[in-house]
Amino acid sequence: MIGGDTRINLLKLADVRNFLAHEWDEELAEYNSKRLSEKSAIGEFSKDIVSVFEVIINKYIELQKQIDYQSLLEGYVKRIKRQLR
Repeated sequence: MIGGDTRINLLKLADVRNFLAHEWDEELAEYNSKRLSEKSAIGEFSKDIVSVFEVIINKYIELQKQIDYQSLLEGYVKRIKRQLR
């Protein structure tokens, strides 16, 4: 569902998250082979995190449009009514 540069960026962001979750030292964290504490690295990190979440949100919206909630809810109501009989 998510491929190309978005997938690569998502994996890089996950690496930073995992590092920070276990090391607790932002001075040692790296992004794109630069210390995350450097202004250019934090800029790249910020840009990539925004673009990744934008793709994820747009994919979610796209998938939500494909769901027929009316039929889904009607099916749930029918099943509940059968169970209550």
